[in-house]
Amino acid sequence: MYNSRMININAEENEKIKVFRELDNEFRFNQGDLKIKFQDDPDSEPVVYSVHKDVMKANSGYWKNLLESELDMTEGMDPFRFEREPFRNLLELLYKGKCAIYEAKIPEFLRLLDYFSFKEVLNTAYAQTLPHISESNVLKLFLQFNSSILVNNANKEKVRDYMLENFGIVHKHTLFYLFREEHVLDLIKNDRININEKDLIDVLIRYSNNFHSHMELPIDSEERAKVLERLLKYVRFQHIDAEYIKSHFTVIKVLHRPAIQALKDIAVNAKTLSYQELPTEMRGPKRESY
Repeated sequence: MYNSRMININAEENEKIKVFRELDNEFRFNQGDLKIKFQDDPDSEPVVYSVHKDVMKANSGYWKNLLESELDMTEGMDPFRFEREPFRNLLELLYKGKCAIYEAKIPEFLRLLDYFSFKEVLNTAYAQTLPHISESNVLKLFLQFNSSILVNNANKEKVRDYMLENFGIVHKHTLFYLFREEHVLDLIKNDRININEKDLIDVLIRYSNNFHSHMELPIDSEERAKVLERLLKYVRFQHIDAEYIKSHFTVIKVLHRPAIQALKDIAVNAKTLSYQELPTEMRGPKRESY
């Protein structure tokens, strides 16, 4: 892990971090366009800090320093219970390029940025730190921010590989956030997802009912039915109780489609069918998560 060794970047000398040197300690910035407002209690006057966005996303050298140091600047800082001075001190160190946070605290630190809506900053920080940190933190960051961050192609493989090995603790909808439909189909066919048979039904039905345009799939109901049929026929229904199958099929939005109805009939009766009578795609041992 990178936090096992220390590097030093002197913000006073490093030309790449000159933006930090140009900011004064009182946070009087002419071009600050990100706002942070603190109010200690309902009766007090709110205090607004103006934050220069270039400070936080200036260069990768800063993030490297932030990543590799042992120093923990977020200790005891809960974004939902902030005191003004500790955060002010943290910002001052950030502005000067002298703040360092060891790896275990990076998810927490990025959560601070997310809490204060530093979207551009957050994306920059995420993209620059992800290649350097441990797999467990990669997953933690992805789960934490997948609603607001697009994982770039350079980092997707790392997140995908870790997600497949740890699918039991991953939000189910992320399967289709990270993989196209044909890739999901291939993963299911080749038993490359750490998931049990019942959870697989849940994932596929939820996907069919809720997929969005960012997944690059049409929302047309006919297409939705085709997608669901292609995916569901690889579930090994013969290993699942009929009542469980019936209860889950009732929530399918395209249940009225003939192909889905036919698939439901096979699924419900799968336990009574011989191996030879099962559709080829459904044959195989029961999937179990591990």
